[in-house]
Formats: sequence, structure tokens, C-alpha cells
Amino acid sequence: MLIDSVGLLYGERRGVCSNEAQLHFSRLLVASNCFARIEMNYSKLISIVYGGMNVKPTKEQVPGWFTKSANNIYIAIRHSSISGMTH
Repeated sequence: MLIDSVGLLYGERRGVCSNEAQLHFSRLLVASNCFARIEMNYSKLISIVYGGMNVKPTKEQVPGWFTKSANNIYIAIRHSSISGMTH
């Protein structure tokens, strides 16, 4: 997976997301699979993405970042019909 540094750092839509959402976007993207899909399971995300951090995001913060990113067309949220999980 490649992250376009110009798009990430200078893209027009980045400014409409909160500072928090911008800071965590690349970390969550890298934690996704090869198709940029990630299971939106708080416990798993915290252990994988934030396992080495002393202060971890709250259960309320994480979905908010996904929502803000989706509202600004950074990501698309879909619900899997197979597992009932959100990716």
C-alpha cells in the first residue's frame, strides 16, 4: 500500500477533518488490509493500532474519526452482509 504524501499533506479535503481525525487517518489506513478494509472493532483497533501508546483513544473518539473521514469522502464505510461487521 502506498500513501500519497502530497495528497495526505496538501490535499484540499484534509482541512475539513478535525486535527484528531487527520492525525489518526494514516495510522488506521496502514492497519487495514491490502484493500484498505479494516474491521471497526474498538478492542481490536486499540490493541493493533495503539498497542504501544501510553494514552489510548476512547471508545467514543474512534468512531467519530471514521464518521468525519467518511463525511469528507476520505473513506467509505460499508457493512458486510456476511459477518454483520462494518469494514
